[in-house]
Amino acid sequence: MKKYELTCLISPNIEKQEIISLSEKINAIIKENGGVLDINQNTPIKKNLAYSIKKQTSAYIYTLNFSSEPEKLELFKKSLEAESNILRFMLIKKEIGKEKPIKRRLTRKILQAPVVEKKEKSEEKVELEKLDKKLEEILGDV
Repeated sequence: MKKYELTCLISPNIEKQEIISLSEKINAIIKENGGVLDINQNTPIKKNLAYSIKKQTSAYIYTLNFSSEPEKLELFKKSLEAESNILRFMLIKKEIGKEKPIKRRLTRKILQAPVVEKKEKSEEKVELEKLDKKLEEILGDV
């Protein structure tokens, strides 16, 4: 069995109870196809989308991790595509042992970032009279 992560965008036009029943239906589909759900599951959260998907500007995001046989994923994908309330979904294979905590990676980047000091620009103030004389010289030659 291999580990996978599923992220679904669910239509915002349905009721909260329907969202919960849809998430339970997705869990049941995974179990029917021989998959094993991980203990940590997220509840669907409503977010604004960066661009519209199927004329929707917001959606509920539902993410879950599970283990399954690769051969059974096609049946799982077809059943997700058949759901009209799922706008989009993404199924990715997780590699074991290559994951690093996000905090560690961010901390390293912050610590390794070069420190840039702001340099003050020295601006010379030009007197208006000198500026007018210079403009007359330039325009007078034309």
